[in-house]
Amino acid sequence: MASRFDWEDDKRSAFVYIKDVNFGWIPARIAEDDSNYTSFRRSKVIAETKFEDADEVADEEAAIEAPGTVKVITQEPVAWSESTSTAKRKFEFGETVEVVLKDYKDCELPMQNVAASGLLEHQPDMSDLAFLHEAAVLYNLKERHRLGMPYTKVSEILVAMNPFRWIDGLYSKELLMAYASMIIWRDSEENMSENEKAKRESIKLRNGFFGGLEPHVFETSCKAYKGLAVDGVNQSILVSGESGAGKTETVKILMSNLANIGQNRDAEPQDLKSKSDDIVDEVLSSNFIFEAFGNAKTVRNDNSSRFSKFTQLQYDVEENMGVGVPSCKLVGSFTQTYVLEKSRVVEHSFKERNFHIFYQLIQADDEYKSLIWDGLSDSTIDSFKYVGYTNVDTIGGTHDSEKAEETVKALAEVGIVDEKLRVLMRAVCCVLQLGNIALEQDPDDADKSVITSLEELEKLSELMGIPSDSITEALTSRSVKARNEVFTVPLKKEDAIYSRDALAKGIYANIFDYLVEQVNEATRAPDIEDKSFGTISLLDIFGFEHFDVNRFEQLCINYANEKLQLKYTQDNFRVVKEEYESEGIELIDFTGVDNPEVLDLMESKLGLIVVLNEECVRPNATPNTFVKKLKRINRRLGCLVQERLAPPEEFGIKHYAADVTYDARNFIVRNKDALADDLVTCAAQSTNMVISQQSKKLIAGGKGKTFKGQQRGWLVAATVLGKFQTQLKQLMGILEKTKTRYVRCIKPNSSFTPGATDHGETLVQLKSAGLVAALAVSREYFPNRLPHDAAIQRFMPLVRPMGLLRSEAESDKSYIERILQELLKDFKIKKRGIDNRIFACGKTRVYFRGGSLEYLETERQRVFTGSSICLQSFARYVIWRCRFCAWKKSAIKVQSMVRCQKHRKAFLLKRNACISIQTAVRVMVARMEFIRLRRDRAARRIQSRWRCKTTMWDFFSMMDAAKTIQRFFRNRLAKEDLTAAMAVVVEDARHQKKIETVLGDIEKYIDQSKENNEDQDILERSAESLNFAQKQLYSLRAKSDMLRSENMVLNEKLMEQTKNATNSNMRTSALRLDSEALQRKAEKLQKLLEEEKKKNSDYKKQNKAMSLTLLEASKKINEDKEKIATQHDLELQSLKGEVEAKDAAHAKEIAELTRKFEAKLDAANNEIADLKKSIDDDYDDFTVVREALFDNAGTTRNRASITADSGELGALRDEVMQMKMEYEQNAMDQEAKFAEW
Repeated sequence: MASRFDWEDDKRSAFVYIKDVNFGWIPARIAEDDSNYTSFRRSKVIAETKFEDADEVADEEAAIEAPGTVKVITQEPVAWSESTSTAKRKFEFGETVEVVLKDYKDCELPMQNVAASGLLEHQPDMSDLAFLHEAAVLYNLKERHRLGMPYTKVSEILVAMNPFRWIDGLYSKELLMAYASMIIWRDSEENMSENEKAKRESIKLRNGFFGGLEPHVFETSCKAYKGLAVDGVNQSILVSGESGAGKTETVKILMSNLANIGQNRDAEPQDLKSKSDDIVDEVLSSNFIFEAFGNAKTVRNDNSSRFSKFTQLQYDVEENMGVGVPSCKLVGSFTQTYVLEKSRVVEHSFKERNFHIFYQLIQADDEYKSLIWDGLSDSTIDSFKYVGYTNVDTIGGTHDSEKAEETVKALAEVGIVDEKLRVLMRAVCCVLQLGNIALEQDPDDADKSVITSLEELEKLSELMGIPSDSITEALTSRSVKARNEVFTVPLKKEDAIYSRDALAKGIYANIFDYLVEQVNEATRAPDIEDKSFGTISLLDIFGFEHFDVNRFEQLCINYANEKLQLKYTQDNFRVVKEEYESEGIELIDFTGVDNPEVLDLMESKLGLIVVLNEECVRPNATPNTFVKKLKRINRRLGCLVQERLAPPEEFGIKHYAADVTYDARNFIVRNKDALADDLVTCAAQSTNMVISQQSKKLIAGGKGKTFKGQQRGWLVAATVLGKFQTQLKQLMGILEKTKTRYVRCIKPNSSFTPGATDHGETLVQLKSAGLVAALAVSREYFPNRLPHDAAIQRFMPLVRPMGLLRSEAESDKSYIERILQELLKDFKIKKRGIDNRIFACGKTRVYFRGGSLEYLETERQRVFTGSSICLQSFARYVIWRCRFCAWKKSAIKVQSMVRCQKHRKAFLLKRNACISIQTAVRVMVARMEFIRLRRDRAARRIQSRWRCKTTMWDFFSMMDAAKTIQRFFRNRLAKEDLTAAMAVVVEDARHQKKIETVLGDIEKYIDQSKENNEDQDILERSAESLNFAQKQLYSLRAKSDMLRSENMVLNEKLMEQTKNATNSNMRTSALRLDSEALQRKAEKLQKLLEEEKKKNSDYKKQNKAMSLTLLEASKKINEDKEKIATQHDLELQSLKGEVEAKDAAHAKEIAELTRKFEAKLDAANNEIADLKKSIDDDYDDFTVVREALFDNAGTTRNRASITADSGELGALRDEVMQMKMEYEQNAMDQEAKFAEW
């Protein structure tokens, strides 16, 4: 008898879950003395089982009614305190509790998935759980989270539990490539080389891929990549979850994986790879930019995304030719953002922070801050009121100053550098500075307001480039248009503060929109005519939210989740349901996961969005009138909660996840989300490009689009919900064209404790994500299907041996049902839920439970295998016959090559011998030639020496003769010079004497003339002329002497140059002789070189011919060697194992023998030591006695006897010492032999 649960040999039915207020579900065990509940469960299982025996039918009718209560004993699971995070962690386990069964579905306690030992089991795919319910899902996720396995699957949905810690190796590049190898490139492995296959197999084994893949975000990204590359279908991945669940990190991991999978597949040219790497860097850098400007610290998460993001990764997909996986390269991305939380700019909770960029800018380096704005220098968090006080300056283990550097680098990747970066950061400073503008009530008029912080106003004016008067007028007054006139109305303090905050939020929204434009401009793929890119889209969106007070933001978020839930339902449930209904197959109810009525309430012609938009344009609209109108128009919709005692500004909606009550007090203001004309005009005047450009776009887009009936001008293109509805329609249109995959992120606890799970929070998120319903559906529907005729044709080879013939009147449905009942009678499945059918036959198709079609395919393959054995054996005969013939030819050729090698070796030996003899002869001839040349060289040296000596002697004799001649010549010249000089001196003396005589006569004549006074002047002039002529004669004589000496020096130099020329001529002659001898040697060597070249060319031709022949032979020999080497390796491995075993045994024997020998050696050493000690003692005693006897001996006889005794004792002592030495020598010999052995 087969049943869903075996009660006889398995006691696991006693392990159940019970409800608890604090923990949701508590594990327990049914008390042994409570037999009523056990009998009830047994009868229920029997009743649900189909029997053919009459007695069993009678047992089926004898069902026992369910008892009212059951006694259970609470049991503490493994590591309960470490893995449970809740306000009341302590629980008294081991107590007996009486449980009321009517509080549980079908009066049945949910059972635990435990092993026979009672320990909790966990499954990577929760659809494989034996017992499927809310408690089983909770504890399965909890156990895997505790064990450091954050990912779990629900069919095709990936559930990611935030581990709150970094798990080593979980996101390594090797693991990514292993998943890519198993999922993407597995089908193309047959085209790989052996090295690539071996490398991938090693990665799989190293990471534990022996039978399947553990759930992982890598699996989702790889499947999306394969769907785009192989199937050519655009992909999308929807990541959802509440704040702190890890959505942002999951999207970053997915984006990084998708960007790098294609880049790491094959080697690229360096220029293309550099370009693709730049694209990847630009795409990934957008994460840091949006994280800085769109994320903030909240109570639930330190790095919470305060906006939703839809990123389309654009790929250049190669056409699928049916061979391998087509190339798929990332070429760009496009990003859209939704629902930025602008209100956080002006206000946030006490324990939260504003957007990260404000803190990064304040914590940046002072030098960098001074370049942006002087007002930032020496500023702190307390310097700006919008920032607020916080003692947190580190996010994710990184300081804000370091984050600032990362943000600047990321902005540089998308082209925001230098002046553009400065303008952007100054716009951020404008937002900060607006918070410092203090507005107070005008003392003279209570209906007016004034700015009291004039210094802060001047700083803001300088930052925005707008006159302070214009800013003051825009913040403290409002322009009102009545008919054709414009009036200026002052604002009260509260309205002015609202205007200031609205301007700050508007500027920050402009900054964020500017960043989105810049990122898209930098990362978007270039437009190419007739070229379309494949896309993989990533949606990071808020999960379903349900707080104590739910405002306008929660309505937008839950509306988006309703749209996504519709998409999720259509993808996973509704299509399956419609198909099964058309085929006539029963399935479970989908009302728990399909909730279209909520979307009707939101989007119908008189739905919430339309009503709220109408209230935004109505002059006297209030939240109460909006709620009243909404409830009145949609009172017939069951999803709209209408409680009579509810506050007038509240309404409730029954969402798919939970009932949510909304506070509508700020709905109208938040839905408008518009800036006054004055504020927009003021911002458009700014010299900051980021602020003015976006404001001018708003002015240009808002002209003529004011609401009817408004008294004040508001530039509003559409309401927030209207815009959001349009964006969601566009988003859903994109998703409809893609294959969608889902990642549900779960936040296990609010204290960020690794490995711990808060049951209450986790259960709420499971319900919000619809995972329990998804599990139920995935368990109930059949994943595989075949048309009737295809199934009959496919499984006919299994039917023929059984003789199951088809009658003429039998339909396809009945025939395939009869076939499958027979074929699947031995196939067993576990208890999997309400429906345990192995297959189901519809009108046109037959549907198979998971595993059943694989079972049939296995049986079909087995039959085909048996049928193909004969063909294979014959084919193997032919193949091996051909191989044998080829091997025979190869063997013959190898033998011939071996013989060739043998004869070649003999030839080479002979040739080498001849070469050796020739070498010896050439050496002898060369030596004789060398001796002759050396003798000739010696003779030439002797001759040259002799010639040198004789020439030197001739030279010296000639030089002596020349010196003699020169001496004679110089003597003669000196005599001539002396004669000439003496003649000059004599002539000079003679002239001097004449002059003196003339002078004397003149003097006498002068004296006489003086006496006679006649011609005195003439005489005086004559005397002066004679003196002048004498001086000129002396100077000419000195010049003649000088010229004569210079002439002698020149003669000496001429003689020296003549001598040098003679020496150089001699050296030139010697060098000419040497060069002629060297030329003759060079001619001889050239002749020898030509002869050797000719011989070498002949040898090269012979070697080339031989090498070609040897190369062909060596190839075949190497092939045979490889085969033989493979066999030898196998034999060596087996022999190695035997040798290692024998070595281990020998090592044990050696150790035992060593131990025994050391024990014996120690005993022998101890025995020798004792013997030595006793001998020494005896000898000492003998020495003492001998000395006493010598002292007391009186006669010579006594002395002689004593001497004789002492001699005997000495001989005895020597004999003992000899024995000791022999014993020690024997021990040393044995030790040496043992060591040698």
